[in-house]
Amino acid sequence: VNVLVGSHRILMAAEMDCYQTTQNDSRQNASSSTSSSSTSSSTSSSDSSSPPARTYVELKTYKNIEDERIHDTFKRFKLLSFWSQCVICAVPKVVIGFRDNQGIVSEIREIRTSAMPDMAKGFWSAPDCLNFLEYILSALKSQTISGHRYSLTYQSARNEVCLNDEGVADNYLPPEFLSYLDSELSEHKQSFSTNRNAPPPPRRFGSGSGPPPPKRRRV
Repeated sequence: VNVLVGSHRILMAAEMDCYQTTQNDSRQNASSSTSSSSTSSSTSSSDSSSPPARTYVELKTYKNIEDERIHDTFKRFKLLSFWSQCVICAVPKVVIGFRDNQGIVSEIREIRTSAMPDMAKGFWSAPDCLNFLEYILSALKSQTISGHRYSLTYQSARNEVCLNDEGVADNYLPPEFLSYLDSELSEHKQSFSTNRNAPPPPRRFGSGSGPPPPKRRRV
């Protein structure tokens, strides 16, 4: 996943729970099964190289919503957690199983990621969250040193973000892999600057200066 949060480019990988195939899969499979033997090899190669259309889906569970208090908690905390995880990774929807105290799922509901901020209106907003992420990334970029290990924690009781320098860290990635990444990045940059068919730019989030900083920060 390649995204921009303000001026910060993030390249990340994410584990997906599952994916849902679309109608394109059925059409493609039907087309493959009815293709005649006279179809040219070039056409067959082109068709087989096209991946089926897939929609990634996140799977979650939550207790049955039996009163207004549980409903508010769901909107304030759980929807924020689901949305934060999915929006950056471009997962368009979440399938939630609502369960009882014995863990038996009694209802399954599908919620689109784009609809979550409206559902949680009054509790949190998407622009505030993305601006806060941009602020944190800017702080990290200006207050960290290459080669050091850091831990970042948020203490809600004190409304405080703490960045702790844990000292010089041994690189957990093998030198051979780092060398491979450097070579791949160089080739990608060269290809991107010269190829007219370069991939589209990364998705961009956030445009403001961000919310005010937390009350205290410790580095």
